[in-house]
Amino acid sequence: MEIITITEEAKHAVVAICNESVVKEYDFVLGYPRIIDHMVNFEKITDKQLLDDIEKLGKDSLVHFGILDNIIQSLGAETVWLPSILPRLVDVAGILEQQLEKEKAAQDLYKEARKVTIANKTTVKTGGISSMFQKVRNIPESEVIHADQIISKLDRLISDEERHMRIVSDSLATIKMLLNR
Repeated sequence: MEIITITEEAKHAVVAICNESVVKEYDFVLGYPRIIDHMVNFEKITDKQLLDDIEKLGKDSLVHFGILDNIIQSLGAETVWLPSILPRLVDVAGILEQQLEKEKAAQDLYKEARKVTIANKTTVKTGGISSMFQKVRNIPESEVIHADQIISKLDRLISDEERHMRIVSDSLATIKMLLNR
């Protein structure tokens, strides 16, 4: 049996790109509850749609982190994530403007990882003597990575980032409107 996977060099490149997106976008994943708390208790914002959208961004970010972690681990590497020190919340709009830029940058990185995956597909034989070599290298057949699985996960992340950019942009506009009353 043959499986379409990606080259070892491509695996390293995709891992590096995915880890870069983790560092870039997910440094603030723990900040969403603080933003909501600040908006409700300090800014006295009660717009349910806005608060729900910010909460959804936080939850989606955790899901995305899990998807990236899965991609990275399935390629035989470790996820590198060092959350940054959360900034003092004085300017929620400014923080969301920064987050919008991070969403855009993450989407670009996912597109780059997708291109690398597509450009570096390779066929691996499994079963028979090929299976024996995989066992020697400690690679169970069930863990041979299918290129299409990686592409599918990256496609989801790319699509979700497009939606996130709209949510952050809309949330930013709403916050600016509410704070300028």
